[in-house]
Order: sequence, then structure tokens, then C-alpha cells
Amino acid sequence: MLRPRVITCLFFMAMFLTPSNGQAFLIDEWADVMSESARKIETETGPPAKLWTERFSGMEFIWVEGGCFKMGSPPHAVGRDSDEEPVHKACVSSFWMGKYEVTQGQWRTIMRGNPSKFRNVDTHPVEKIGIVDAKALAERLSKQHEGHAKFRLPTEAEWEFVCRERGLRKVYPGSQQLETTSWFKENSLGSTQIVGTLAPNSLGFYDMGGNVWEWVSDSYDRFGYRKHKENNPVNMSQSDSFVIRGGSWREHSSAIRCANRGFNKFSRKRSDVGVRLVVLIEEQYVEEPVLEDINTIPF
Repeated sequence: MLRPRVITCLFFMAMFLTPSNGQAFLIDEWADVMSESARKIETETGPPAKLWTERFSGMEFIWVEGGCFKMGSPPHAVGRDSDEEPVHKACVSSFWMGKYEVTQGQWRTIMRGNPSKFRNVDTHPVEKIGIVDAKALAERLSKQHEGHAKFRLPTEAEWEFVCRERGLRKVYPGSQQLETTSWFKENSLGSTQIVGTLAPNSLGFYDMGGNVWEWVSDSYDRFGYRKHKENNPVNMSQSDSFVIRGGSWREHSSAIRCANRGFNKFSRKRSDVGVRLVVLIEEQYVEEPVLEDINTIPF
């Protein structure tokens, strides 16, 4: 039989551990869509395991271990759009992803030009590029590493997987205090900013929210999530619009959400749309120490 003092202690412990109504809503919102593996991932943080630098442009890539997560936004999530449903399981294979958005200096090195509106310094993200231009960058880099590395745009699933830090219940990239991780309308001073000047997410990626929208490889389809397969989903429907992710310097903070889907016509070039690349690399090639003179690139 429990003593009165023990009963009193248990009573106060129960009160302390029971969330308020508001807190309970935040927990229950994802309760029916989160897998046990995703909950386990949520406790795993730390620096990236591997980093690779592309030798011609200096682009840095972080290794992302593949996995499964719940893609999209649950019902009643604040700011959600109808094209973010249904929440569904998506699994992605491992890949390397750009630590930063592609800069103007890197673009000029590879593409021999600078289409950007905000030509402040080479370390600002390149913008005013269409998806054809973004793919041309990837193809030119692939040619320089032919047989060893293949560059491309990330899929929507890969991009959201990284934004959510491998499947966490992340509403925003990195921190809930957006001004510490993202450039958006309220803090950007009306232009792009130097990449990597704010805090990264726990995987080491910078500017996953804001600065510039980022092209991904998926065609835009309002009902595209209903057509997703589970493994490495990508939507390649007949459309003249493609998905952009992450929000930008000219958007309000609501656009910074990891689940938010923007879209843009393939031929339209805006001063708030840029790119971040993904690359698949031969394992032996990652350790390659040889650096070639940039002037020898045969363009």
C-alpha cells in the first residue's frame, strides 16, 4: 500500500509530465504519421560524416545517408497548402548534396558568365537562371568528371529529406528562430546575401531556407504526391513548370517551411531563384588528391 507522501509525489509528477492543450496539439499533429525510425533519427545530431570538394569550382558537398521519412505536411499544419498532401512515406538513396547554394563565382568559373541581378560579390548565390541553365551547369560539371561523378538537381524528396535533417518533424530548416538560419523578406534588406553567413542545420547545410529558391528536378503537379512511389519518388509529368524549394529573400517567413512547394515556369528567370546541386561519386574518387589548373578545362 502506497504511503500518502508517495501518492503526493506521483500526483505532481503526473501534472508536470502532462502537456498543456497547446503542447498536446503539437505532439498529436504528427503522431499518426511518424515512424519509429524517424523518431530515432530525431535524436541523432552531429557534424557531417564526409565532405567532398569539387576541384574546378570549389563547390563543397556533404554526404547524406539515405533513409525513409514522412513527406508533406499533416492536416491542420499552420500555413500548409493543398499541394503538400497527402503525407506519405518516401525513401531516398544516399547522395552528396551542396553544402551551399551555387555562388556567382562558382557559376562564372564553370559557365563563363554571370546572369545574376545582384552582382555584389562572388559569394552571393547565382540567380536569374532557368532550370535549363541549372541542368547545363550540372552537365558541364559531369563532363569534367566523366565516369567518376554525375551532377544533377536534387529531387523534391531529397531536398525535403535534407531540410528536415533526415526526416525529423521540422517545420522550418534548422531553428524555429528563422532569423538565425534564413534570409527572407523581413531581414534580407531587399536582396540576396552572402551564402553561409547564417547558422546551418544539424547536417551542416546552409541557407536551406531563404536567400534564393532552389530548382529541383520534379515537374510541378498539384496532385503529384498522390502519384509518388515509395522509393526515390520523382514527378516527371508533362508540365512547363518545375518545383522550386526553400523560399527566398523576397518571401515572407511562411514560405520558408520545409514542406512548402513553390513552382516556376522552366523558361522564367527570376532574381530570387537559384540552385543547389546533388552529385553521385565513385567511392575511390572522393579521396582523389590531384588538383588540376582551372585554365586547362576544355570548354
